Amino acid sequence: GTQVSSAAVAGGNPVFQGSDNQMEANFNAFGLTNYTLVVVNDSNMDANFTISVDGATIIDDSDQVVNPDAPIATAEATAEGEATDEAAAAEEGSTADAEATETPAAAETTTAEATPESTPAATTEAAASAPAAVSTTPQVVRETEMEGDLAPDTIHYLGLETSERDATVELEMVVNPADNSEVLRRTNFFVIPTDELARLSASTRLSDVAIAAGNRVFGGASNERKASFKAVGTGPYTVLVQNTSQDVTVNYSLMVDGGILVDDSNQTKTAQEMAATAVTTTTTTADDTTAGTTATASGTTTTT
Repeated sequence: GTQVSSAAVAGGNPVFQGSDNQMEANFNAFGLTNYTLVVVNDSNMDANFTISVDGATIIDDSDQVVNPDAPIATAEATAEGEATDEAAAAEEGSTADAEATETPAAAETTTAEATPESTPAATTEAAASAPAAVSTTPQVVRETEMEGDLAPDTIHYLGLETSERDATVELEMVVNPADNSEVLRRTNFFVIPTDELARLSASTRLSDVAIAAGNRVFGGASNERKASFKAVGTGPYTVLVQNTSQDVTVNYSLMVDGGILVDDSNQTKTAQEMAATAVTTTTTTADDTTAGTTATASGTTTTT
């Protein structure tokens, strides 16, 4: 029979600098064509998998998989719920019997007046001042300069959009600590056409596939790296900022002229700080808008 790999438009590959059990793939779709995702296990052992997609939706119409975010009902919880329902029903029956045998009370008329200091008004104010829910979805940040912290042996993937077609793009990066020789040797940035990312593997050297990479500046500081290239059309391109040291966290500042940097997953400090500012602003606005006000009401209640 036909092997799946020979008929596939894309297949999983090891994630560059990822863990051993991670795989990824990407492809360009043709219009709105529907595709089938085939997950294969040709080993002699059962395997658990989690798969996610960006730019599409996965559909399971035959209950083959489970939603990892869905709550799982247990037998114990079901039994407990049934016991609670039975107890509530018994209590309701007892209350009804007691009410049936009660002697009717004499009619009584009471007048109540609510004041500005009344409890209902205070409760309304407290409820209204609760902050509104804030979305945690990462926002897309576009800046000509990004700052970030790179943990040992990690990479940040930043989008790069050119300011015009066939533009000449210049990038400059400053890394710290500047007095650490390992940081200076093992931290750099590389520019790769975005559609070439799928070709990267754990054994690929970024310098072999990059169209531009940071270089020491003649006569400049030891912690500065610069690169320039002429774009083809408008790209797009991806800038990979890499720290291959084993025990040093690196701070970097990356600047671009002739384009703009894009962080859509809160990798950089720039994006994280902008997200924190957005949350603070939203919460403060919600508090100001829903400030409680007390109301005065009066009425007569008749009980029989």
